[in-house]
Amino acid sequence: MGFAPPKYAQVMRAIRERIESGEYALGDMLPSETQLVRELSVARLLGWPSGRR
Repeated sequence: MGFAPPKYAQVMRAIRERIESGEYALGDMLPSETQLVRELSVARLLGWPSGRR
């Protein structure tokens, strides 16, 4: 019985596939975290770097 990859790996794979398919072109901005959460049905990414030190 196989297990599904972790959610973060599924998100990375979805983004990579969209880049490779040309959906995201060179120089395009990636969707916001909020939009990715909605599109990929995942929880908010915890531990995301905030830019604060």
